[in-house]
Amino acid sequence: MIDLVKSDMPELLAPAGRFESVVAAVNGGCDAVYVGGKAFSARSGADNFSDDELWRVMDYCHLRGVNVYIAVNTLVKESEFAELLPFIEKAFNEGADAFITQDLGQAAVIKDYLPKAILHASTQTAAYDAQSARFLAEMAGFARVTAAREASLKEITALARSVPAEIEVFVHGAVCVCFSGKCLMSAEFGGRSGNRGRCAQPCRQRYSVLKNGERLRDGFSLSAKDMMTLDILPEIVATGVSSLKIEGRMKSPEYVGLTTRLYREQLDRIRDGSPFVSSRDTDSLLQIFGRGGSFTEGYFKKRSGIDMISLKTPKSVGLRVGTVVKTNASGRCFIKAERETFPGDGVEIDAKTPAGAFLNRNCKPGERLFIDLPKTSGVRVGDKVFRTFDKKLNDELSGFYSRDTRKMTILCEVKARVGEPLEITLKNDFAAATLKGAVVSEALTRPMNGEILERVGKTGDYPFEFKFSNCDIGENVFISVGQINELKRAVVKRFSQNLTAFRKRADRLAYPPRLFHPEVNRVADSKINVQITDPSMFDSALAEGVNIIYVEASRMLPDMSAKAHENGSLLYAALPAYLDHARAEELVRECRGAGADGFLARTLGQLGTLKFLHKRLKGGTDFYEKKTAADYGMNIFNSRAKAFVLRYADTVCLSAELSFEEAAAIAGDKTEMIIHGRLPLMTTRQCPAGLYGGESGGLCAARESNDGYALLDRKGAVLPVSRDCDACIAHILSPRALFTMDMAKKLTAVNVGAFRVVLTSETNERAREIVRGYVKALEPGVSPETINEIAERMKALYDEGVTCGRLANGVF
Repeated sequence: MIDLVKSDMPELLAPAGRFESVVAAVNGGCDAVYVGGKAFSARSGADNFSDDELWRVMDYCHLRGVNVYIAVNTLVKESEFAELLPFIEKAFNEGADAFITQDLGQAAVIKDYLPKAILHASTQTAAYDAQSARFLAEMAGFARVTAAREASLKEITALARSVPAEIEVFVHGAVCVCFSGKCLMSAEFGGRSGNRGRCAQPCRQRYSVLKNGERLRDGFSLSAKDMMTLDILPEIVATGVSSLKIEGRMKSPEYVGLTTRLYREQLDRIRDGSPFVSSRDTDSLLQIFGRGGSFTEGYFKKRSGIDMISLKTPKSVGLRVGTVVKTNASGRCFIKAERETFPGDGVEIDAKTPAGAFLNRNCKPGERLFIDLPKTSGVRVGDKVFRTFDKKLNDELSGFYSRDTRKMTILCEVKARVGEPLEITLKNDFAAATLKGAVVSEALTRPMNGEILERVGKTGDYPFEFKFSNCDIGENVFISVGQINELKRAVVKRFSQNLTAFRKRADRLAYPPRLFHPEVNRVADSKINVQITDPSMFDSALAEGVNIIYVEASRMLPDMSAKAHENGSLLYAALPAYLDHARAEELVRECRGAGADGFLARTLGQLGTLKFLHKRLKGGTDFYEKKTAADYGMNIFNSRAKAFVLRYADTVCLSAELSFEEAAAIAGDKTEMIIHGRLPLMTTRQCPAGLYGGESGGLCAARESNDGYALLDRKGAVLPVSRDCDACIAHILSPRALFTMDMAKKLTAVNVGAFRVVLTSETNERAREIVRGYVKALEPGVSPETINEIAERMKALYDEGVTCGRLANGVF
């Protein structure tokens, strides 16, 4: 990667989903763009680029001093490496400055077999704390880590100061309500995995918040507003981050051009010590795209809040331009303008059933205009009117991609001596070119001594601006303008070829002989593990034959270890999903004192912390003998990801998005698979109980309550909300429990080391029956009739029904 960014300022990184957006981003002043190919890109809904188009993008950007990062940030199935790796090799050799990835297996393969490639960790790796970011940098070899969108300014400062890698943050655009990389909701409801770039955006749908079964609030309860940080950009820059990222590969070139230009201008003002933000700038950003009619500053300064949610609509509504003041029976609607409008503007009335139209005349503030709507539109006096399309602004912004304006400054040396060929040299730190043209003659009438440099310096449509240096212009010289221009064209072409060639490489990817045929150890007898969320379920989990019982670390009781051991089981402490490093060592020591045999690590940072503590406490203690299990949230999707995580854990739990066949392809004795339970489809700081039943963030009114909260979707499914009030986060659970007891034969064929049963809201009696049912159904030699009998009895315990999750079909 070529560092073309001023050392005292972070890079400005812009999105592009098509070539017009690349041009808009470059003209807007970005330092780098990130783009995706037709496959393996986490924005599959964008147009994206064919391979040849990507190579064109790289040449275009490199000629203008802009870096290009290739997004290959999806989880990769075992069968897809054969297609992925040749693409990575070709893109690297064509000049890709870095690859953005979330898949640890993919990253390991690239580092192993194309070691010069530079890797950037996607925000999907969920690096919300310094420990996770340090793990990605030191253990996985990432040169840059994109912080999770949930990270605060304080947390980002810690990342930038303590992690041996560049830190990147999102500063503008869409915000996921779920913690980055932890969303299973799209896969649950349609088989389209957000972790594989095919998110169906279920968070943008309407949900009712339920409290003890009663409706508390209706609306788009999970739809986060878009982020805009121009006002706090000086504070973000002060954290020491290396890159500021704009979201929007699926957005228009107009959006890309405008956001890039405004953030470029603010960065330049910050550098000069005079930052400011005008209302015109923020209005333009809101007009071009902003969900719900206003922005949020994201999580930089607050944990959560109702003002961060676009409760009324998930769409961009533009700017308010007027109010309905009169309607008539024919459907004509009269509007009093509050902003100037122009012919071609599109407006929408915020009525019970939104209605819109395009305007055909100019209207000043205070004047009236009218539009004709269907008689059944339902528009009423007092309804607000928004401009959803700004013709004037869009026409202005089209200039960002309709012509090239970005130029890179390079040195130019010119030699013009009588009797010698005209000579032009172009060069910068990366490339050079020298060509000679026609012979310079002696001027018979009008010498061109002062005009030669003027003519050479007219670069027109070339992507360069010349800075003259060491020029040697003789006396009384003459050469025709045509000859000057001919030589200039030729040397610019040669320099351009040399500059793009400088970025290209000829590395061959050394394909591993066994990469696509992983060796899977045969498992003679798969064990059963049980995870409980409440200590009251512990006795119910103690069925004969249970191998490990996972208990939330903060709720582990001293007598649990002895009871587990009496039953022949092991006791593992499940570390909190989001654990502050300062608390981590204390909590680990407490659990060790309570007799924990091992730990369930929920994040990469926890793997690193446990590894660190193992080494530090090895002497004179038995801590080093404690086992570590890596949880399913690490998205183990392929054999290389499994192998990488097993360097730091004793066992790994496979992704919950794999099918039976996909899991079998990478299983083995050190793998675990979840086969039962309500899994969190989302984990969020926007806790419905806090937002709608208490006060958002901190110690809300719902914190100590025993009320049951849930979300009701538009199809009538109820999604329970499990609260972790210590961390002030919520887990939105699946509406139906994963249930595979009737698939026991398929399960045993998967060949994993252990199956996990997750117990969340079950009563103690039901939990006991479920655990014993699985133990019996998975016993070697049990008859199909017995399995079916047990399964039908267990299914009847769930009034809301059950599901086999993604095990039958996997995800797209």
